[in-house]
Amino acid sequence: MTGRALVVGGGLAGCAAALELARAGHPVRLLAAGPGATAMTGGSLDVAAASPGVPHLPWRDPLRGTALATDGRLGFLLSGASLHPYTRLHGAGGRDELVAAARDAVDRLRSWLAPSQLGVEGDLGTNRLLPTAQGTLRITDHALSGPAEADLTGSSRVLIAEAPGVEGWDARGCARTLIHEIEALGLGPLPVEVVALRRPLSRGAQTAARVAARLDGPDGDRILTEALHGIGTAGEVVLLPQVVGLRRTRERLRGLATGGRRVGEVIAFPPHALAGYRLQCALDAALAAAEVEVIRARAGQVRVDGERYRVDPAAGQSFPVQEADALVLATGRFVGGGLVAGPEGVREPLLGLPLSDPEGRRVDGIPAHRSVRKGYGNPQPLYSAGVMVDEELRPVAAPGRGLWAAGEWIGGFDPARERTGLGTALITGVAAGRRAAAHLDAGAP
Repeated sequence: MTGRALVVGGGLAGCAAALELARAGHPVRLLAAGPGATAMTGGSLDVAAASPGVPHLPWRDPLRGTALATDGRLGFLLSGASLHPYTRLHGAGGRDELVAAARDAVDRLRSWLAPSQLGVEGDLGTNRLLPTAQGTLRITDHALSGPAEADLTGSSRVLIAEAPGVEGWDARGCARTLIHEIEALGLGPLPVEVVALRRPLSRGAQTAARVAARLDGPDGDRILTEALHGIGTAGEVVLLPQVVGLRRTRERLRGLATGGRRVGEVIAFPPHALAGYRLQCALDAALAAAEVEVIRARAGQVRVDGERYRVDPAAGQSFPVQEADALVLATGRFVGGGLVAGPEGVREPLLGLPLSDPEGRRVDGIPAHRSVRKGYGNPQPLYSAGVMVDEELRPVAAPGRGLWAAGEWIGGFDPARERTGLGTALITGVAAGRRAAAHLDAGAP
């Protein structure tokens, strides 16, 4: 079966590339075994969030001591991380070009998610202070509906709701840590209190997903309204775990914002995070609306015949060999299967491409246990391994001219330390899709 354009990888990067190809009028297939790391996101969309211990992603300007927003942090990143995908794409054009590209990519994402009632709030010029379920603060630029409404900026008081029965939620532990975070960051007097809901959200002990599914039912709006009745006044923000439904999140939270109060969800992490599930569902709906053909299967190997690419099925998969003149690989790292770690070391399985860390050192073939360093926050060669690309997002050692990389498959940064993960996926996915479309427009064979 022959297709002009093929994208491998069903997370944010792959979906972005496929949607850009479809927008340009090209038939496109997307091959994805599963959602990958996108479905595990906690709710922030970090183009360049402040990252503790990472000099090129500071919270404050190291010379002036003033707070930096993301548009300022991007300047430090371009000068301090020469192999980061942002630098590869926009290093020559400078910060203004990168800021413009990031804003354009976020606008594209907003247009894809809007029909599913999922919003993307924020701006590169303003920090958002987003609390996590553990009580730490994420200083970032954008967030999805739910955590976006939990922004503490400009709040007069923070009310953390107890929700007995919701597994993994500790309102008092969250409050204790959040108080210390606010003090440590010098955010001024901001009272934090724990409050009891007027009625329970769950029936006994339940996961956040089960509670959210229940609140999607016909009585969900009434249950939430009654539970929050009389809690919070103008200028205050009420924090909940991620339980405000699996859909209609933005609409529902706007309905709960009465009397000048705001109601939002904390950033959460698997297995208690629903933000990534909502994002993946909205992206899948956007793919369907754009008539992108999605094949739910795992790729095995990529073969190159001149300028045409052939993608074979993995063992146990039964789809026909896929052929394409333009191929975007957005397979992620270890979660998505874009990289594998075995007895022979870390490797890239589709083309056998070399892997490097953010310093440009080769890491493929090195056993995984030799690529992990002790100590929280230390650079981790294993987690930062990826395929190096040129300024056009083409893998530097790949055959042919019709292949592009997107997302965390690209090396040059450590998503465990550098909070640019979803931002990198979005910006490189949009860019790879547009480059693949231009390649086809130019008359690829």
